[in-house]
Amino acid sequence: GIVVLEAWSAECPVICARTGGLADFGHDGGNLRFTDTSDAGALAGAIAELHFDPSLSARLAANGRKNAEACSWETITEKLLSFYRKP
Repeated sequence: GIVVLEAWSAECPVICARTGGLADFGHDGGNLRFTDTSDAGALAGAIAELHFDPSLSARLAANGRKNAEACSWETITEKLLSFYRKP
């Protein structure tokens, strides 16, 4: 949802459940970290993993930022206009 896009825009690494569109859009270890958010131990483990692995945290944040930029209003508007301008 929009919360993930906002976190990505702020270059924050994201930990979330594998639900809804995130399951299709997200890539575990690539642009976010999936975990079972109903399992406190799994959630704590994911938080600790990002805390103790700064390179993973930075990669998730950077890749997430790229995803957010691809979903910006400016980008979406330009893609839509480009579609309608095609002969």
